[in-house]
Amino acid sequence: MSWKASFSKGITSFQAGRLEDALIQFNEAIKNNGENQYPIYDSRAAVYEKLNRGKDALRDAKKTIDLAPDRWQGYSRSARIFLKARKFDACVKMADMSLQRIKPDNVKRREEMEGLKEEAGKAMRAAEEQKRRMQNHMAKLPVEIFMEVFRILVEEDSRALIQLLHVCQYWRYIAWNIPALWETLALVRRRPAEKAKLWIDRSHGRIKDIHVGSGVLESHDGWETHLTRIKWDGVQACTVYKWDLEKFLKSINQTHMLSNIRFLDIEDEIGNTIDRTKLLVEDSKIQHLCLIYAHGYGSMALENLRHLTYLEIRKYAPPYTSFVPVLENNSLLETIILEDVDLVDTPTEPLQLSHLTRFEAIHPAWKEEFMGQMIMPQLQVLRVEGGATWISRGLSSLSTRGLGNLTELILCRCSATSESVIDVLKSAKTLQQIYFSQLYNVSNNVVEALAPEPPRARKGAPSPPPPNPADLLCPVLSYLSILHCPDVRTGSLVRLLRARNPPLPSSPAPLEEDSLTEPETTAAAPPPARILSLTVDGCENIEAEWLPWFRQNVKTFSCIYMSRKVAGYKR
Repeated sequence: MSWKASFSKGITSFQAGRLEDALIQFNEAIKNNGENQYPIYDSRAAVYEKLNRGKDALRDAKKTIDLAPDRWQGYSRSARIFLKARKFDACVKMADMSLQRIKPDNVKRREEMEGLKEEAGKAMRAAEEQKRRMQNHMAKLPVEIFMEVFRILVEEDSRALIQLLHVCQYWRYIAWNIPALWETLALVRRRPAEKAKLWIDRSHGRIKDIHVGSGVLESHDGWETHLTRIKWDGVQACTVYKWDLEKFLKSINQTHMLSNIRFLDIEDEIGNTIDRTKLLVEDSKIQHLCLIYAHGYGSMALENLRHLTYLEIRKYAPPYTSFVPVLENNSLLETIILEDVDLVDTPTEPLQLSHLTRFEAIHPAWKEEFMGQMIMPQLQVLRVEGGATWISRGLSSLSTRGLGNLTELILCRCSATSESVIDVLKSAKTLQQIYFSQLYNVSNNVVEALAPEPPRARKGAPSPPPPNPADLLCPVLSYLSILHCPDVRTGSLVRLLRARNPPLPSSPAPLEEDSLTEPETTAAAPPPARILSLTVDGCENIEAEWLPWFRQNVKTFSCIYMSRKVAGYKR
């Protein structure tokens, strides 16, 4: 059989869509002395193209060009294959060579190649635009800029280092070789030894902040051995959970390095017996101290501290017999947080805490006059929660000394009179947030003080003027939360909102001709700030029919009488 017969059968099979049969026939045609016939290779290339066998199709297209370099078929076929392969430069080149060989009167073929060339050009421009958008332009920046940006991000949140390592290979390379980014070592339950080794290697041992979290002590992979390579003279912050830091430093003869620590956060467990008094050395530079369940600290050890700006003590069982000297020795304190702490001593003279901005006492056990002896002119946040001791005298003393910077007042389940709380409100002109919870027989009186009831006009007498905004307490109050206070009444809250949230004008009134005259020099008092959020959850005496009115007059309003769990108990 001659190659022409097999070739003809192959064309018929190709046109019928029987590609495998066509491929067999074209192969037979080549074997039957058709190895030098370019139509066979061009047709077989078309079959390979349909079968998505691009390499084989391109090989036959090249063979077609070799056999018939003056014919357009091989170049056209190559152009189509290159377009599918997204090799746009080669596609345009082959299309141009094909157009040079197509006769001018073959309009259909020329239009086909021109369209193919235009399509390749559009695809090429789109690919270039995509490449431009995906290109890492930051790689052109100096490495020093990268280092500074990365340093700022990691200083704000040490966890940002993990995110930087996963952005791209270039960022990973830079971050991998900046020791300053690896100065915070936070060990957790999962593979602490592996992480300690990596961080210490990357930072060259210059760890400044070390965290030993919950569950690390249960890991027995030898994580402590890696900590011996840390240059402890540069460690400035330690946050440890149940880990005996002093014992470890003693084992490596580095206990003298404790004087360099400025941030110390210790959390132990109930029944802890670890003696931690040696951590607070006499020449300590600790500025931030947080102790939770750290019963191994004696109150005398705290007297060694002179540079505290932050003091937080929680769940301390033994009574503090000398806490007043701690306050006297640290006049730069800005934050004091005490929870379940028994303070035995009481200051005999006023304590000057000129820098204190936040004071929190949760379930305090102190004498009534303790808080009253504290002078805190810069106080911004005052929180008292729980405790059996009355705090009325302390609140009144604070208001007498002035609370001109107080912005947030939180009172929960504490014993105080409404008069003492109102005294605080009278003194706190900058108060923005009030949070009361389970403050019985106090909250409603406070609400009435915030918006006093206007005097009633006598019969036949003219109506009295509305209250002067300058006379309202807490003129910048915007957030009011009163939770589980059964004494709060609907009328008090309505008067409060009518005084502080008057209806907003829908549109400005037109100016009259007489209003264009020169205004008087006497300036009216500015209106009080609007109440933006009002929460009265658990206040059972709020009348339900007034709830739509409250929601209409306050931007954020919540009144949940009881939870589903409590409602289930009621049933």
